Amino acid sequence: MALNIHLLYERLKFTLKRVKEVKTKKFFNALAIFLAVALTAWSGMFITDFYRSGHLMSPIFATCVNDGGDPTYKGLGYTVAVKTDRDCECCGSHIIAVTMYVGEKTVSASIT
Repeated sequence: MALNIHLLYERLKFTLKRVKEVKTKKFFNALAIFLAVALTAWSGMFITDFYRSGHLMSPIFATCVNDGGDPTYKGLGYTVAVKTDRDCECCGSHIIAVTMYVGEKTVSASIT
């Protein structure tokens, strides 16, 4: 009888250990998938705004921070500075230059 209880205890201990390993593995797999999706989404946003800043267009995925002068756009980890000509007769403002920064480094710049 004591031997059977000991065997049952060992089997239960092994099963609980295996369940814990499986839960840990599932958690890390879910975390890896989440990080991969987040990195892919950020890369898509960055590449789109990078392309647009290189072709004299305002970014799509960055929010405008306008302090009365030329607009500056803040994205997730990057900044886009847009210089405009407000004296344009046809449309009111015309984009002259667009510069994209990551931190303090310039990664894209274009002028007319």
